[in-house]
Amino acid sequence: MNYTIFDLMAVRAEQTSDPGLGQKHLGKSKRVINRDGTFNVRRDHTGDFFRDSYKWLIEMSWARFLGLIFGLYLLLNAFFAIIYLIIELDSLQGVPPSSNGLDAFLHAFYFSIQTFTAVGYGAISPMGRAAGLVSSLEALIGLMGFALATGLLYGRFSHPQAQIGFSKVAVVSPFQEGTALMFRIVNMRHNVLMEMEATVIFKEEVMVDGHVERRYHRLNLTLDKVTFFP
Repeated sequence: MNYTIFDLMAVRAEQTSDPGLGQKHLGKSKRVINRDGTFNVRRDHTGDFFRDSYKWLIEMSWARFLGLIFGLYLLLNAFFAIIYLIIELDSLQGVPPSSNGLDAFLHAFYFSIQTFTAVGYGAISPMGRAAGLVSSLEALIGLMGFALATGLLYGRFSHPQAQIGFSKVAVVSPFQEGTALMFRIVNMRHNVLMEMEATVIFKEEVMVDGHVERRYHRLNLTLDKVTFFP
């Protein structure tokens, strides 16, 4: 597989203002930006989980997303199956009267799946007000759940995300009349990025009046913008 590789060389450093990462902090800090490009920031006691749940579901990995959907699917159906057993298995017409234990739970579980997915084979049907009410509520939750899952799947597929690969090692080497920091980048996706710009900021930590202070330097690149990045 062929990639277009760009060599980036930083030749001069100019001290710049805080780019938004903070200057003063206690002790030695860990890396500010993770290897995947996300910020190494932890928010505690914000109370915004439900407000940010859509963003969280869109940006999580595919393995975690599919595992969460499948896990919720099983848990919800198991929950309603237990409710049917509490109501009594006789409220489900079509279940053999001799069913008990695991066999009874499986009958209720499979009926719950049929109700949740709106399949309704007809072999088992609810009898009585309690079973009818529970099955109606489950059907509503199932329809809403599948609509939500469909929207999330569309959002994930339609959410563009670049994947830039970096050289594992950056080198400092003689360049022109001085030295330069050199590294390589590559577009890992099968697409073309347009009007791509690169900015490199160097961070150093110094002791000032007994506390650690960050200082930032913008590195001037020999090539900081390309029209096409295939």
